[in-house]
Amino acid sequence: MPKPPPTSSVADIFPQLLPENSDFSSYSGFIQVKGECFQLRIRLPPAPEDDGDPTKCLHQAEMFCCRALSSLLAGSEDVIHERLLQSETLCQFLVELRHIIEQILPRSKLQPDFVSSQVPSANYYSRLLGELGGSQIGWKSVTSINSDLSAVQICLIDSKQRQHLLDINLDDNYPYTAPCCSIAVPDSIVPKWIPNQSTLGDLVDEFRRHLTHFQQLWDILDDLDSNTCVIEPERPTRADIFRRIIIEKYVSIRIELNTINPTSVPICTFMGADASIRPLQNKLDAKIQEWDYKKSVRENLQNLLEIQFPKFQGTEKEDLQAACAMCYAFKLDGHIPDRVCDNPLCSRPYHSSCLFNWLSSLHSHRTTNNVLWGRCPYCDYKIFAQSPAIV
Repeated sequence: MPKPPPTSSVADIFPQLLPENSDFSSYSGFIQVKGECFQLRIRLPPAPEDDGDPTKCLHQAEMFCCRALSSLLAGSEDVIHERLLQSETLCQFLVELRHIIEQILPRSKLQPDFVSSQVPSANYYSRLLGELGGSQIGWKSVTSINSDLSAVQICLIDSKQRQHLLDINLDDNYPYTAPCCSIAVPDSIVPKWIPNQSTLGDLVDEFRRHLTHFQQLWDILDDLDSNTCVIEPERPTRADIFRRIIIEKYVSIRIELNTINPTSVPICTFMGADASIRPLQNKLDAKIQEWDYKKSVRENLQNLLEIQFPKFQGTEKEDLQAACAMCYAFKLDGHIPDRVCDNPLCSRPYHSSCLFNWLSSLHSHRTTNNVLWGRCPYCDYKIFAQSPAIV
C-alpha cells in the first residue's frame, strides 16, 4: 500500500488541489494520474469542539468527482471506502485514491469527452501555486481564488495599513501572456511583464511600489472623511480624488485634489445659492496667497474661508441633505441636488436635470449656449440650468 512521506501535506503531493477554507476541511481542484487531470472535491465534516483538527473526521469525508472520474471509479466504491477507513490522513487517502485510479486507468477506454485537454497543464497550476505561496505574496494575502486559478484577488497593505484589493485574471497561456489586473487607485499603470520570466510576485511588488505614490493624497482624503460631512462620493474608493463637503444647509464645496502635489491648492467649486456662495468665493480668491503647504487641505480651507466644517452623522447629516424640491428625492440616477435658487428667502435645491426639464416646459424660457433661463417654480425668482448632457 503506497504511503506519502510522514511530513508531507496535500499541497506538497497534490498542488492542484486547493483548500476552500481556512481550517482545511474542504479541498477542490484536480488530481493528475498518468497525464490525465480529473476534477475532484473532498469535504470533511466539522471537527469536534474539543479538537480543531478536521482530519480526525476523515472517515466521514464526502467526495465529489467529475463525470470522467465517476465513470472510471464505477464499481470500485467498496475499495475506496475501505482505503478511506484505513487512512490516517487526507494526504494518505489521496495517495491511495491515485493508486486505485492508476490500476484502473490502463483498462479503461476513455471517451474523447473525458480527456481533459481543455484543462491547463500541471505546470501551470504548480507554477501559480508556488508563486502565490512564495515570499513575495503568501497565502495570507490571497483573499479569493476561483477553482481553476484563472482569477485571484490579493490584499495589499500600504505603509499606513490601508487595504487595497488587487484583482488578477490569467488565461491558459500564462506566463507567456501578461495577466489582466485592476486595483482602485487614482492613476492606473500597465505593469512590466516579460513573457515566461516575470512572476505574479514581480507584478504584486510593482503594484506595492505604485501605492507609495498616493500616501499623502489618501492621508488628506481620510482627514476629510473623518472630520467633515462628505455627501459625495457616497461610498468613496481609493480611486476617487474629490469630495463634496457640506458647509451649511444648501451650501457645499466640491474639492478635487492634485494627485501629483496633493497639498497644493485644490480645485474648489462652491454649490448653493449665489447670495450664500459669493462671499465664500470672494474670501478664497482674496486670501489664496496665504495657503500653507504645511497644513492639511481641511485646515487651509477653514482658515481661508473663516469657517469650521460641520461634522455630522446619522440623522443630523440627513437633515442637511435636502431633497430636490421638484422630484422630492435626494438621489436621482446617482446625482444629488446641485442647483439652488438664488433667492435667499427661497433657496430650494434642485437636480439640474429636474430643473432643466421644468424650464424646458415653460414658453417663457430663453436659451443661451445650452443654458436655459427661467423662473423658480416656487418663488418666481430668476434661475438657470445647464443641459444634463453637459452638466
